[in-house]
Amino acid sequence: MSQLNLQNKSYELDLANRIYVQENFQLLQSYKQTLTNKFQGQFENIDFSDSEAAAQNINSFIEQATCGKIKDLIPSDAINDLTRMILTNAIYFKGTWEYKFEKEQTAPKTFYLSENREQQVPMMKIKNPFPYYEDNQVQVLGLPYKSQEVFLYVILPKDRFGLSNLLKDITGQKVQNHIQEAHKWHNDNSQTRIYVELPRFKIETGLSLNDALKKLGITDAFDEKRADFSGMIGSRGLYVSDVFHKAFIETNEEGSEAAAATGVVMRLESSRGGSFEEFRTFHADHPFLYALATRQGDILFTGTVVSLE
Repeated sequence: MSQLNLQNKSYELDLANRIYVQENFQLLQSYKQTLTNKFQGQFENIDFSDSEAAAQNINSFIEQATCGKIKDLIPSDAINDLTRMILTNAIYFKGTWEYKFEKEQTAPKTFYLSENREQQVPMMKIKNPFPYYEDNQVQVLGLPYKSQEVFLYVILPKDRFGLSNLLKDITGQKVQNHIQEAHKWHNDNSQTRIYVELPRFKIETGLSLNDALKKLGITDAFDEKRADFSGMIGSRGLYVSDVFHKAFIETNEEGSEAAAATGVVMRLESSRGGSFEEFRTFHADHPFLYALATRQGDILFTGTVVSLE
C-alpha cells in the first residue's frame, strides 16, 4: 500500500501504524523488527497511569493521520493501571473521479430503505464505460479515481431489500472475485456504457468491535486466561480488553474522501473514446455494499450504505 501511494500523485493515500507501550514494559525484539520491517509500524513509550493524557496523545496522532476526520478514537476510561499496550492503525484516502459526475445532473430521487420506508436523496448521474459485473444476486460497478489505480466498487443486491442476505455470504475473496470479473468484462466490452445513478453520501461511524469479533470466533484473545500473546512479550498474561473502530467516508460529484482508525487496548490479567451503442443500467436506489480498493483487489475500506438520513 505504501508503494501505491508513492507511485501516484493523483490521489492521497496515507497509512499509519503505531503501538503505544507502557514505560518499562518489554516487547520481544523479534516482534518489533517484524512490525517495523513488514508493516512500517512505530513504537512509542507512554505512561498509561495518566489515562487522560495518554488518550489525548493517542487521539492526536490518529486525528493528524486522518487529516482531522477521525477524532477521539480511544476513550480515557478504556485505559487503566493494567493497560500495557494500545495498537493503533489509521488510513486516509482522498481521490478525484477519473470521470466526474456533473452537478447539474444531480436531482432528488427516491432511495428505498425498506419495504415500508423510503426517502428523497440527491442522486448523482453519469453514463460512461466502467468495469461492470452481474450475476443472479448482484450488480457490481467500478468507479475509477484519477490514474485508475484505485476504484470505488459498489455491490448492489438485485433484490431491493436483500443487503442483509448478501452480507451473510460475502467474503473478502468474493469481493476480490467480483472486482476481477468487473475488469474482465470491461476489457471485453470497452464500448459499452453504464448508465449510473448513485446517491451522494457521507457516513461517519464509531463502535466497539468486541462483540463482532467474538461472533467471528475470535474469543481467546479477550480471555484473561486463554489469551496467548507470547510472540509479542515472551510469556502469557496479556489479553485484549477493547477494540475501537471509527470510519468516515464522503462521496460526491468530485470524488471521495475516506478515513478509518482502529485501536486495540491490551491489558495484563488482573492477577497479571469511440461509438457507444450498448449500455447497462446501474441504479443504486436501495441499500448497497461498497469497497474502496485497487484494481488488483487490495481492499482499503468496506462499508454499507443503508440510510442517508
